[in-house]
Amino acid sequence: MCDKKYFIKASKDYKKIFKEGRRVKGPQFVLYSLERRNSGESPALGISVSKRVVKLATARNRIKRIIREYWRKRPTADLSYRKYVLVVSRDPCKAPNKVISEQIDNIFNKNIS
Repeated sequence: MCDKKYFIKASKDYKKIFKEGRRVKGPQFVLYSLERRNSGESPALGISVSKRVVKLATARNRIKRIIREYWRKRPTADLSYRKYVLVVSRDPCKAPNKVISEQIDNIFNKNIS
């Protein structure tokens, strides 16, 4: 799942998901999800890591890499044709990659159930 069709880039899509989507909070992440109108489309992910939350660009990039890697490995069957935006709400930079991936997995599992 690393084609461009699996990621959200347009600002209008982010705004629509924030406004109309369902929200699930975790300790360091907030997941917004919105059902797609056309169920034939594949699930898509947007990532938001604010400079206000994570100061260093290298740290923001590391978090985004971890999230993209998680998304690449996750099977599409679980994701039910939705658009997702994952927002970093607290700085997880001190945590190891495995812990961050587990937190992301937990928040996606909360959303699906």
